Amino acid sequence: KALGANVTINNDTVEVDPQGFMQVEAPVLDCRESGSTLRFMIPICLLSREEFKLTGSEKLLSRPLGVYSDIFKVRYCRPHGNTITLKAGEPIKSGEYRIDGGISSQFITGLLFALPLTDGDSKIIVEGNFESASYVDLTVDTLAKFGIIITRENNIFYIKGRKKLKTPKCVRVGGDWSNAAFWLCLGALSEEGITVHGLKSDSIQGDRAV
Repeated sequence: KALGANVTINNDTVEVDPQGFMQVEAPVLDCRESGSTLRFMIPICLLSREEFKLTGSEKLLSRPLGVYSDIFKVRYCRPHGNTITLKAGEPIKSGEYRIDGGISSQFITGLLFALPLTDGDSKIIVEGNFESASYVDLTVDTLAKFGIIITRENNIFYIKGRKKLKTPKCVRVGGDWSNAAFWLCLGALSEEGITVHGLKSDSIQGDRAV
């Protein structure tokens, strides 16, 4: 909504109309306590030349964002108080990005969201031990549902540019295996067991291993 999209929530259904998206002048996005939101939105914001401000809790904004600081140089301003200011002198560019595989997969996901919409092909090289690979695979799988095909060879992601997202119209969001793990383990320890609904047995979420 902060970026101009129309969002309607009705019980367990969310309808999203992208008309007006990215057309808001100097928007402010409140990430609250969500590190994934913060790290996903920075590259998306930098698709535009406008200035963006991201706010959140003091604890959230104290979390490391050095990967983006290194990648985007002067276009990304470090946290000040409870606000991060993004001044994009030019949009995020296609190209080669090298990221340490030991840091959060959220940085890689943020780039995967934005790079297909740039004006050229890109490559993300994950260096070292790729600790959160399954979460990035989940991103790649989701993007494929929207017509964005990303090729992965070992720890290298190949991304075609000049793409447009094509909505599948309806997407059913699978249950979160990482949160379900607590209930599943509790059920395994109890005499009567417990039933958990909404989990996909064929999900590629890494925590399905539980």
